[in-house]
Order: sequence, then structure tokens, then C-alpha cells
Amino acid sequence: LEEANESVIIDITSVTNATEFGAQQKTVMIIDDEEPPTVTLFVDQASINEEGGTTTVRVTLNFASAQDVTVTLGKTGTATENVDYTLATTIIIPATVPQATATLTSLTDLLDEEEQTVIIDIASVINATENSVQQRTVTIIDNDPLPTVSLSVGATNIGELGATSTTSVTATLSAVSEKIVTATLTKTGTAIETTDYQLAGSITVPAMAPSAFVTLVAVGDLFDEFDETVVIDITGVTNGTIGSPSQRTVTIDDDDATPTVTLEVGETTLVEKNGTTSTPVTLTLSAPSNLAV
Repeated sequence: LEEANESVIIDITSVTNATEFGAQQKTVMIIDDEEPPTVTLFVDQASINEEGGTTTVRVTLNFASAQDVTVTLGKTGTATENVDYTLATTIIIPATVPQATATLTSLTDLLDEEEQTVIIDIASVINATENSVQQRTVTIIDNDPLPTVSLSVGATNIGELGATSTTSVTATLSAVSEKIVTATLTKTGTAIETTDYQLAGSITVPAMAPSAFVTLVAVGDLFDEFDETVVIDITGVTNGTIGSPSQRTVTIDDDDATPTVTLEVGETTLVEKNGTTSTPVTLTLSAPSNLAV
């Protein structure tokens, strides 16, 4: 049994047929020569659920000691203590007992997130030694659903040019996420991309952000034309799911004036039977038009 050094204190308590030569006391030290025990670290479960998950962290001696053994734990990993889990920093193995435990408990939240790890080391030991360098990892498995992504626009009608020729296109999450969420956009409608408007093909919502937006920009021209539409859909989501609404329509209002028409003829006089019997009749527009005139 490994134990502290012990002492034997010897006194003369009584004498028969003689007297004690003053008060006397002698001490004999018994030096312990046993090697201290070694400590081994265990965890009962390597993976636990986020909600209500627990696992036992166990420190075990190779033989019991006559002294209390104190084990200090080091805790690292991607999980944050007191936010994602709780675990005592020290475990005390009482004298004559071969092992002791502490409980690692996960803390639930409402965030969709990656699986997180708790890495446990033996940082120091009192009255024993570590059984070589040891490390145990516990994975906390997330139980929160993926957020849904809905779509909105700042304005449903914009002009071709000027201050009103842009609008925001926003992706909003049903709940913030610790992951980056990307919504893929598909664009249809009567307007032609790059010719009539410009718009990114996806919206990326940063981790822990509730939303993000891109800008739809109309491209002006000089043609009189019908108002044109841009139909925007969310067709795919990374680290999320498609919510509602997932489709928005923006109308680009034409701002070009209706062209004027000028009539011209080649000859103003025609001879009925002989000479010039025909003349060109020409209609000229003041500006090109995308509409039939």
C-alpha cells in the first residue's frame, strides 16, 4: 500500500524502582518505499446526444492508495465549456478507493451546428502519477433541425435606369445557424439576364447571421418595349431546406418613350397611264422599338 511516511513516537510513561531522567521522547520514522499508483483515464461513451446526453469520465488507480489522489483534467476541443457541456475540473479518489468518476453533461441549444468535440486530458496528479500521456475524446451529436430559407425582395417593381433601377433579394433563415447556409437561385421570366438585368446565382448567409441579400440591377436600353419580369426561385439550399415563400417576381418597368412615326413618299405626283406610276411610302420611327409598330 503506497502511503505517506509514518512516525512512531516513544515516551516513558512510568518507571518501577527508578526515576525518569527528565521528560523524554524519541521518534522513529518509517519511510514508505512503495511506488505511487498510476492513474488511467476512461470515458464510458465516446458519443452523446446534445439534448440530455451524459457520459461518465473515470479515473482508475492500478492499486488503492492510503492517501487521497487528486486528478486535474484539461479540457479542449471544438465544444465550449458551460455553453455546450459541463464537466468538473478535478476528480478526487479517496484513500483506499481504487477509482472515482465525474459526469460530462451536454447542454442543449436551438442552433443547427456541426458535431462538437470535448477533448479530455490529465493535466496533473497529486499523490499518484499519470499512466503515460492520455487523452479521451467525447463527440456531442447535434439534434437541431436545419433552418428553412425564405425569399423576399425589397421592391416588386423597378425602373430601367436611375435610383429606382435596383432592388434587394434577401434570403432569411427560420433560425440562425452555426453553419454557412447557401441558397441557390434560378431566374426565369420575360426579362433576359445580362441583357435586361444582373443578379447573382446564389445568396450566402454567414454563420450566426439571420439573413443575407444580393442586389438585382436593371440594365437600361433605348428601346420602347413591354414591361419585363424576373421570376426568382430558390431551387437548392446547402445546410438548410427550402422554406416559403421561395419564389418572388420583380417587374422591370420600361422607361423609354413611345417613338414617333414620320411619313414620307418618294413622289408627290403620279401619272395615271404614262410616266411615273408608283412611289415608295416610308414610315420612319424616331427611335428603335422592341414592339411591332
